[in-house]
Amino acid sequence: MMRAGGRHAPRVALAAALLPWLAASAHHSVLAFDASHATTITGKVVELKWQFPHVRITVLVLDNGRDETWRVESEAPQVLASLGWPADAVRVGDSVTVRGARARDGSAALRCATLELADGRMLACFAGAGAKEGDRDDR
Repeated sequence: MMRAGGRHAPRVALAAALLPWLAASAHHSVLAFDASHATTITGKVVELKWQFPHVRITVLVLDNGRDETWRVESEAPQVLASLGWPADAVRVGDSVTVRGARARDGSAALRCATLELADGRMLACFAGAGAKEGDRDDR
């Protein structure tokens, strides 16, 4: 007869406790983005997905006479709300300037650090984010 708990109970309890943390940290990895290459884009919002697990904004940028579509990834809606973003802060058609870490693979993708609206309001995309003097712009 097997006793409740048994000798594997501590391992099972530890695995159960760590599983949500491991899943969250794996999902929220920023390894695809290179924070040492700050990039700034300015353009018009053409698509907005305000949904869990990440808010995604697609920005159409005019670059050297041609249109370029950039994918901007931010935090979850709940995180942005806690940072002061109203749900309607950004709308399709808005002109925005986004600063962030460029994708390591060189694609037109950013992890948002800050988003500046046409009226000059600056919104942080994660806790501790903000425009800093001397940020490089390697675009």
